[in-house]
Amino acid sequence: MEAERYVAQVAQLNTVQTFVKAAAGLGQIASGFRSLINLTKVWNNENLTTTEKILQTFMSLSMTISMLAMGWGNLNKLLTSFVIQDRAATTEKLKQNVLDKQAIVDEKRKQI
Repeated sequence: MEAERYVAQVAQLNTVQTFVKAAAGLGQIASGFRSLINLTKVWNNENLTTTEKILQTFMSLSMTISMLAMGWGNLNKLLTSFVIQDRAATTEKLKQNVLDKQAIVDEKRKQI
């Protein structure tokens, strides 16, 4: 009974961690896109010189590209994890189905 409760707690923790990772990945992507959108404000700002605009663009892009890459990477890992879990569950169901059918065949052989 204790082991089942422990397994349930671990499963719940994994679910919470999955949602946290998804939120973090989406937050990184949203922040990256916001930074890209803010670049238009930099270039429309008439108070900045061209050199300042270029400098701010490079600084912004250096952070934005890493944010987008990390966000996409986190979401990709998450989606891959879901696919692997789904395949494992499907494989387990198929295995159980085969074992059930084998039990039926064995039972019929005993009757013959």
